[in-house]
Amino acid sequence: MRYLLYTLFLLTLSSCIQENKRNTAFIKGRDALKQKEYKTAITQLEMCLSHDSTFSDAWNNLGVAYYATENLQKAEDAYKNALIYDSCFIDAYHNLANLYYDKNNSTEAINYLNLGLECDPSNHDLLMNRATLYQDQDAYDNALKDLHKLKSFSTQNDVLYTNLGYTYYKIDQLDSAFHYSLMAIEINENRHEAYNNLGMISMKNKSLVEASKYFSKAVSMSSTNSLYRFNLGEAWFLNKEFEKAKSAFNMAIYYDERKYQNNSLVFANSIILHDQKSSDKILNSLGSDSDNFFSKTYDQLKLVGHKSTFCQYLNSIKEKNYKFDDRIYQKCK
Repeated sequence: MRYLLYTLFLLTLSSCIQENKRNTAFIKGRDALKQKEYKTAITQLEMCLSHDSTFSDAWNNLGVAYYATENLQKAEDAYKNALIYDSCFIDAYHNLANLYYDKNNSTEAINYLNLGLECDPSNHDLLMNRATLYQDQDAYDNALKDLHKLKSFSTQNDVLYTNLGYTYYKIDQLDSAFHYSLMAIEINENRHEAYNNLGMISMKNKSLVEASKYFSKAVSMSSTNSLYRFNLGEAWFLNKEFEKAKSAFNMAIYYDERKYQNNSLVFANSIILHDQKSSDKILNSLGSDSDNFFSKTYDQLKLVGHKSTFCQYLNSIKEKNYKFDDRIYQKCK
C-alpha cells in the first residue's frame, strides 16, 4: 500500500512538473510574440507543445508566429491543429480565414468563417470579416445580411455603418449609402472611409464639387491613401479642373505607382495638358492590350469634351509609327 501511494505521488509530481514546464514555455512564447520576437516565440511554443501536444492555445499562437515569418504552410497546419483539440477555437477560425484571404482564396476564407459562426453565431469579428469578403466577391446581398445582423446588436459602430454605406453604394441605393456614411461620421468624425463613401456617392449624383470636398477631407485624414488621392483626381478631372487632377494623380502614383502609373484616366489628363513626358512614359509601357486602353482613354476624353484632343494626339503618335486597331482610328472619323 505504501509503495502504491509513493508511486501515485511520483506520478502526480511528474505531471505537475510537466505542466509547469508547459506553462512557462507558453508564457515565454506568448510574450515573445507580443514583442515581435518571432523566432524566440516559435522556439518556446514548440517547447511548450513538446510537453503537451493538445494545447490548442499554443498551436494557435505558433500559427501566428509562423504567419509573421511568412511560413504560411506551417501557420496553416498550426491553426488546424488548434482546431483539432478545440473545435470551437474562434481565433483559429479567424486566423485561417485571414491566411486564405492572403492566398487570394476568399471562398475558403468564408468557409472557415462559416465554421466559426456555427460555434458563435453572433461573433462580431467573424461577421464583419465575412461581410467584407462578400463585398470582395460582389455578393452584396449576403454582405448586407451580415451587416444588418451586426446592426441588430451593435448600434453605435462607425466601422459597421461605413461598411453599410459602402455596400449600399455598390448596389446603387444611394440614399441609404449616404445615410449610413453620415451616421458613421456622426459617431466618429475621423472615419475617413466614410468620407470617401460620400465622395463616391456625390460622383454618382454628378455633384463633382461636393465629391472633391469629401475626397479632400478623406485625404486630409489619411494622406498616404492612394485610392483617396486618385478619387480626388477623378473628381477634378470630371469637373474639368485638369491641373488639380494632375496634382492628385501624381500623389496617387507616388503612394502606389504599380496601381496608378498606367491608368487610362491619368493618361487622358496628361494628353489634355500636353504633358508629353507623362503621356510618353505611359505609352511606352503599354502591352498587348493597348487598343482597349486607348478605347477607354477616348471615352474619358469625350466625356469632358476633349474628343478632338484625342484625335490630335492619335495623329501625332501615328507619325511615330505606333500601330493601333483600325477601330481606334475610326473614332476620329
